[in-house]
Amino acid sequence: MFHHLLVPLDGSSRAEEALPLAAHIARRTGGTLSLLRAVVPELAAAEGSSLYSLQAGVLAEEVQETLTQEAKEYLEHLTHSELLEGVPLRTQVLAEPPVPSILSYAQSEHVDLIMLCSHGYTGLKRWALGSVAQKIARHSPVPVVVLPERDLLSPLYHPEKTRPVRALIALDGSSLAEATLLPTAQLVALISPAATQGELHLLRVIKPPSHPEEHKYLKYDIDIQELMYREAKNYLQVVQDRLVNELAPRRNLQVTFSIEEEADVATTLIRAAEMGGGIAAESYDLIALATHGRGGIKRWLVGSITERVLEKAKLPLLIVQPDMPTASSSSSEET
Repeated sequence: MFHHLLVPLDGSSRAEEALPLAAHIARRTGGTLSLLRAVVPELAAAEGSSLYSLQAGVLAEEVQETLTQEAKEYLEHLTHSELLEGVPLRTQVLAEPPVPSILSYAQSEHVDLIMLCSHGYTGLKRWALGSVAQKIARHSPVPVVVLPERDLLSPLYHPEKTRPVRALIALDGSSLAEATLLPTAQLVALISPAATQGELHLLRVIKPPSHPEEHKYLKYDIDIQELMYREAKNYLQVVQDRLVNELAPRRNLQVTFSIEEEADVATTLIRAAEMGGGIAAESYDLIALATHGRGGIKRWLVGSITERVLEKAKLPLLIVQPDMPTASSSSSEET
């Protein structure tokens, strides 16, 4: 469960768009919300200019102190906002680059979920939130919700809306990719109104076999496409049954699945999420992916797919890093 949430902020109103959802989840779980502001010295961004040579000494210290004080006042102002009223809060200002600051804080303070927007301001006082979001999603040891820059009437942007959340979960047949299942179920249940039923839709994209692969199996009178489809369906049925028995009853969730055959997995995932399907016709509210999976003839490489979806998707994402196997147990896997 998400009992400690972290929202990194860069001082922009865009970055603050992650706060409504974070506050909503904290209230539902009775958890704590941490607001972190990483202060990058203003002069450090001016390298190459005449000011850069003045970083050393008193001026650099004064600039750092000023930026740190501004950041503390900014976070203090947020803690008194109506939006965060009643939510247990922590604030932290760190004079370090944002990515290591965020990752270090998440680990040392036992954060359960990081929530941030994919775009913010750049410039002398603010860091590039977009690139930070990608790096955090790539390396975070805990699940990360990334909210792209798009004004959607979605429960993830407006958790006060009273409709169930629909999540599309990308699976490649590996246990690594299945690391998304529990966090997604928890998130969907927490955002969906208590009396409604959220949906988890499992999607498996099968990449068409190459001609040499087809020829190899035809020698044994085996239709490789039919074999791959049957294997994918059996796999999804097993996962669906497990979720229905273990997670769905306790969290009021409905679980569905589908299979698509396409060479471009990332584009297919995004299109399927935006077009919708499953129980309803509207688009999904969330795409859930793992940072690592397994490659091969039957499975696509989740890591590279996740990178592309993170770059191009216009829907909110939940990115989960699975527990990686040891070297001795993973010698036959591509990660």
